[in-house]
Amino acid sequence: MPLRGKRDLGALIRRKFKTSGLLLQRPARELLQDALSAVAREQDFAHVQKALSLVLDNINTLTLKSNAIDRDTMEQVLSALNNSGGTTSVLDRTKMFQIVNAFEVPAFDYDPDKKRFLPHKTAPTLAADADAKSAMFRHRFNAIRQRLLRRKEFATHASANSAAIKLTTVDALLGLSSSEFDDDDDSDSDANELDEDGVVERAQRRTKGPLVTVLGMISLLQEDKCFLEDPDGKVELVVQNAVFPDALLTETSIILVEGVYRDRKLYAHNIASPPAEPRAQTDNVFSGTNFFGGHFKEDDRAALIEEEMTQDSMFVILSDVWLDKPEVLAKLRTLFEGYSGAEPETVKYILMGNFLSAPYGKDARQTLEQCFNELADIIAQFNITSDIVLVPGPLDPGSPSILPRPPLPTTLTRRFRTRVPNATFTTNPARLRFGAQEIVLFREDLTSKLRRNCLLPPRDQDGNDAEDIKLHVIKTLVDQSTLVPLPLHVRPVMWGFSQALQLYPVPDVLVTGDRTDTSSMAYEGCVWLNPGAFFISDYSFLCFYPGRARADDPADTVEYCKVP
Repeated sequence: MPLRGKRDLGALIRRKFKTSGLLLQRPARELLQDALSAVAREQDFAHVQKALSLVLDNINTLTLKSNAIDRDTMEQVLSALNNSGGTTSVLDRTKMFQIVNAFEVPAFDYDPDKKRFLPHKTAPTLAADADAKSAMFRHRFNAIRQRLLRRKEFATHASANSAAIKLTTVDALLGLSSSEFDDDDDSDSDANELDEDGVVERAQRRTKGPLVTVLGMISLLQEDKCFLEDPDGKVELVVQNAVFPDALLTETSIILVEGVYRDRKLYAHNIASPPAEPRAQTDNVFSGTNFFGGHFKEDDRAALIEEEMTQDSMFVILSDVWLDKPEVLAKLRTLFEGYSGAEPETVKYILMGNFLSAPYGKDARQTLEQCFNELADIIAQFNITSDIVLVPGPLDPGSPSILPRPPLPTTLTRRFRTRVPNATFTTNPARLRFGAQEIVLFREDLTSKLRRNCLLPPRDQDGNDAEDIKLHVIKTLVDQSTLVPLPLHVRPVMWGFSQALQLYPVPDVLVTGDRTDTSSMAYEGCVWLNPGAFFISDYSFLCFYPGRARADDPADTVEYCKVP
């Protein structure tokens, strides 16, 4: 009996209390519903039942004046539950490990006047109007701009240090043409009469002028022409002689351009990716704002961090788990057998799609359902009761190739869910809270798509070794504050749920299931993990130890593993 939302949860709570002869007042019911909402995932009905039983058992130990339960009584009961058993209680367990699907990520809009992120006024919808498309890009631009202006290198007001960089808007840039740089238009008419040396001389003259710095988004509005856009306007961008950053910049990437405005064009000298903001600085500025989703209180941070380090939990991460390959199922049997002796609370499994080697054709759905039944048999054989998170791949059947992608359909996984109640079929991308750490899961072939659609080559274009490419990818994602810095025709996105793809503030851990080598790297406080394709990489996977990331020497945070 899955719970489909708050309405189902509220009905369950009322029914439980009514059968126990108790009248639950509305403020008390809302408090209990909020406390249980993290437990009420599709597969966690048993945990909801257990949590409600704990609440009712605790209420029965109290001396009540009547059968009406008010908010004060409920606060007393919940406080007692949370303080009595540590993380062994169901309520505390949900604080330590939460799964946030993409459609539950809160949406915020940046208010430049208040300099605050405010909750979006309307609920997101699948059928978003055309305004949502422009709002998606505007939100990312404003988020990057506000973090940029807090850096000491940039000036935000007139009294700032004169040596600081001053950002110029495109609108202000376009206004320069009529007053300062149109006085030599007559000489342009003689361009065809110039000899070869004259042409070179004219090109050099055109790049002279005051140096400006502009923040904008790369656009291809005309064939063979590059433009720089911001909310105020657009200007043609000339990049032939520019120095590029060490990132993979595509159309819709937001960049910093230092150059000269001349003849209604911006001649770029240097192009940079906007630097990321350390997470600690973001938390200082926007303390108390939950961008990530899930249930989290800043007051619980210290206790959650202590519990992280005490548990020494391990995340076993696999990608491209092709269940239709008999050898893959055999290796999974070996893997689950190897970890079957571990405490269930200390091991979490993350399996990412695609779950079929050939996820197409009229028999794909039937094949996938049968494969999950076989996987359920393996898990049941070794009595695996640890949390298992399953993230669909871009080609798995069940929904169109648009992000965020819903979980695999219940019609394909019903028997698996029944036999493995500790499994969660979540969205792509998805988010995990483990203690105070924020973890983003995303299954996408990012490296190939970024390289294929890169407009501005990285600075070290001669260094195409694997380490360079890894750095380019993670730098691009974190600096651009999005999981998909690609144009919409390359990777379609639901406009109304674009907040699910944002990477601001920077998460603690980013897991991307990419068909490249198994790897890990740290950048600006974010640990990037790529388990590689399980079958293609000779059954390689990653083990991540989140508690060790808090240690002074986090060298053993990630372990490269292979199924023998």
